[in-house]
Amino acid sequence: MADAVRWTLDTTMHRSVARRAEDAGLSETVPQQVIAEGARHYTESCAHCHGGPGMDAAQWSRGMRPEPPHLTEAAAEWEPAEIYWIAENGIKMSGMPAFGTLHGPEELRAITAFVLQLPGLSPEDYAAMTGEGAQGRTNTGSE
Repeated sequence: MADAVRWTLDTTMHRSVARRAEDAGLSETVPQQVIAEGARHYTESCAHCHGGPGMDAAQWSRGMRPEPPHLTEAAAEWEPAEIYWIAENGIKMSGMPAFGTLHGPEELRAITAFVLQLPGLSPEDYAAMTGEGAQGRTNTGSE
């Protein structure tokens, strides 16, 4: 029964985001400096809950319900416009806050561009882009 409820809630959330998401204004090719800016914002605002390649999320975020997805896998399930919409508006009834009041459209596009890179990013590349990983929270889950 719990699987059916989880599937229903997940499917409803995905469909709701897809319905509301509009074009995020991202071009097919994103300049490296935009991705680097997104990496900086991700480290400051997102990595605590979502982790990164070779880096677990902060231990305190594991108590959140629903548990924040590890974006190195989960980002592949979303379209760019959906990632942008989620970052801008958040997800109600979860721990995902709306960052649209803290970050402008260009910053949100940079975060989106970086999140789109996460599924194919090695732990070494992630550490180089963000300064995390080898020098940050590496698979310890502590914090």
